[in-house]
Amino acid sequence: MRSWSILSVSLLLSSGVANAQESTRVVAAQAAKKNLVQGSFGLGSPIGALGVSYTYVPIPQLEVEIGGGVGRSGYQCSIVPKLSLGSTSDRLVLGVGPSISADTWNEPKRTYVGYWLSGEIGYQHTTPAGVSVLVAAGIGYGLSGTMRVQCSADCASNDQGWDADIAGRVVPQVRMAVGRWF
Repeated sequence: MRSWSILSVSLLLSSGVANAQESTRVVAAQAAKKNLVQGSFGLGSPIGALGVSYTYVPIPQLEVEIGGGVGRSGYQCSIVPKLSLGSTSDRLVLGVGPSISADTWNEPKRTYVGYWLSGEIGYQHTTPAGVSVLVAAGIGYGLSGTMRVQCSADCASNDQGWDADIAGRVVPQVRMAVGRWF
């Protein structure tokens, strides 16, 4: 009977050690991945309502995200350095960087260009398979430029919208992104 107990404990311990070693290999492999491609959707996002981004991680605590997409204010693109804190699977992400919006979809033909400074705070979860989900919120601060604002009151006399100076405007933003590390 005693030999069965010793055998059972031995098997249990060796199984636990093997699982810990495998888990360590998965975490090390995930930490070695430095590139992320994601699709995102959001409101007020510097990447647009619908966008794509590429993130490079030169060191574990620093990410650099470059992205673009389309949104209410037209085509949008941004470059945002981010501080990334936490484990390989769960991270707090803080980012601040410039973005540009260009609206060319209007009549009479005119291009509205806006320059923004965007900041966000987010939570990023990565599975052992390398699938990443990001949920983030923040603000966009208008530096200069204009955007077309849709009529929201007394619209009978103005169906084209009007110019709005964005300097000093603060716009809330929220986005969700899903991607894959490689």
